[in-house]
Amino acid sequence: MSDLNLETERLLLRPLVETDIDICTALYTSPDVMRFIRAPKTNEKVIEEMPHICRRGGNGQLGVWCVHDRSNGEKIGTAILLPLPINETDIEWLKLQEDRFPSGEIQIGYMFKKEHWGQGYATEACIRLLRFAFENTQLMEVVAVIDKDNIASRTVLTKAGLAFENGRRAYGIEDVPSFRIKKKDWLAQD
Repeated sequence: MSDLNLETERLLLRPLVETDIDICTALYTSPDVMRFIRAPKTNEKVIEEMPHICRRGGNGQLGVWCVHDRSNGEKIGTAILLPLPINETDIEWLKLQEDRFPSGEIQIGYMFKKEHWGQGYATEACIRLLRFAFENTQLMEVVAVIDKDNIASRTVLTKAGLAFENGRRAYGIEDVPSFRIKKKDWLAQD
């Protein structure tokens, strides 16, 4: 199994664990962070869901990573490689089986504390996760979906190399803007 701790110039991404309840609560309960995702959760709901949020699949290669600022160790966000729900309204955590990759598409995503927006962290984390996905896993493509009004995420995904597609069904919603990158296209970049 490849190393699941991923570094960039400014960031450390490591598998999320249950003691990361602090960053998950900060993100999932924030109306600003959750604006384009879904309604914010309560602290109690985040605590209840932590065992699922920390679940990993594909020999650990799929799941949620906690993102740290390497300069001070602060937890500033999360990044994901997870199955994309089509008809369901949330991640189907039970599709993550420790020893295998689920069937269906794998999505990339990220959430950062508001005070860390606009500093390039989401793009940096996204690029690093894509590199991991295409150099260290069996994935042949990665997808992403966003809220139609989330211009910042559209920019992040484009900068990371994903190509805009048309609307598609995801999270039980029709006509969701989607993005995709194939392994061959990733490897062909510079």
